Amino acid sequence: MPKRTTSNNENRNLRLLAAAAVFLLLWLHAGLCAAQSFTEPVYASILATSPGEKVYQCTGHAAVRLQCPDFDLDNVFSFETSSENTGIQILGRVKGRFSRIATSEYIDQFRTEGREVKEYPLNLTDSQIRTLWQLLDEASELGAEEDFNIRYRNCSSEILLKINEALGTDRIRMHDRIGTMDNAARIAELIDEDRPWTKLLLTIAIGADCDKTDPDQAATYPVMMAERLPKATIVSADGTERPLLGAEPKTLLRGAQRTGSHGGLGPVAIALVVLALSAVVSIAERTGRCRSMVKAADIAALAAESAAAAAIIVLAVIPSGIGHGWHWMFIPLNLLPLLTWAFLRKTPAYRIIFIAYGAACALFTASPLFTSESGAAGSIISGAIAIRVLSHFLSKTIKSL
Repeated sequence: MPKRTTSNNENRNLRLLAAAAVFLLLWLHAGLCAAQSFTEPVYASILATSPGEKVYQCTGHAAVRLQCPDFDLDNVFSFETSSENTGIQILGRVKGRFSRIATSEYIDQFRTEGREVKEYPLNLTDSQIRTLWQLLDEASELGAEEDFNIRYRNCSSEILLKINEALGTDRIRMHDRIGTMDNAARIAELIDEDRPWTKLLLTIAIGADCDKTDPDQAATYPVMMAERLPKATIVSADGTERPLLGAEPKTLLRGAQRTGSHGGLGPVAIALVVLALSAVVSIAERTGRCRSMVKAADIAALAAESAAAAAIIVLAVIPSGIGHGWHWMFIPLNLLPLLTWAFLRKTPAYRIIFIAYGAACALFTASPLFTSESGAAGSIISGAIAIRVLSHFLSKTIKSL
């Protein structure tokens, strides 16, 4: 019996030793695998593309480039829309999702359009780059569509969101003047001077939010990255900071030379033409000449004012759009003149309403002093409306006295 007990103890010890050996081997294997999977270098950078010719391309494009040379991996992850229609993008009626494409193919897309592609190497840790890669891989594989908004949920904001997520407890901090600008000032800063109609379209669509300052993440458009990213830092949980960029930016693709103006008259020039026509028609009416021409001009002016008012309503009021429901341009451009003419022109209130409307337009010529929504074109249009409306109705009122 004692011999059997000794034998059992020896067997148990052997089993424990074997189990420990197996555990040790598995632990060493896992360690070797982990070490092997994290020895190859990986790199992350932001690719910023210059603006294109279409309205929805006016702020450029941004994406994340991830590289692992040891495995010949060089991919771009880009948040892109499901439609290139400018109208539905402005109205917030479009979806976006992450897609993955080889860097060479990505750059070739912009080569045919003559657009510049610039690379900004990121100063992320190895672990943060791998986390970012995993996040973007999952997003592109899942293919889930999200609401796209050209103002605050776009290609730039989405990649910055992913980068911040990969940073863990670290955060990106911007250090430049753009962060203090309101939206109207940012539009003026980021849209080229030869695209005045694009500026006007975005200003109208944003509405009363023109006077607001959007958060940094939403406001870092691709065309602003040349100024913003070199000054940005990564702030750690302990308060220490390091540069966001790990190396100097470099140009991957040189863009074609811009030709300058897109052609045609801008909003201010059109507004001046309208002002001149308003003065000519008012003078013609006072002299009693060309009555049929004056009447036709007034009908055309009412139709144009109503169409402009309807356009602003569509752009500014749609709930899913990029701006706020109220817009200061509703003062000179609204449907009140059309409704008053249609339903009240045979009542005493008709003349009173139009005189009040003309007076409001006259006061609104000073609008650039208190809101960035109007601008020079809005002020001039208000003056043109005030001249025509007050000239017509005040002269009739004076004659009737």
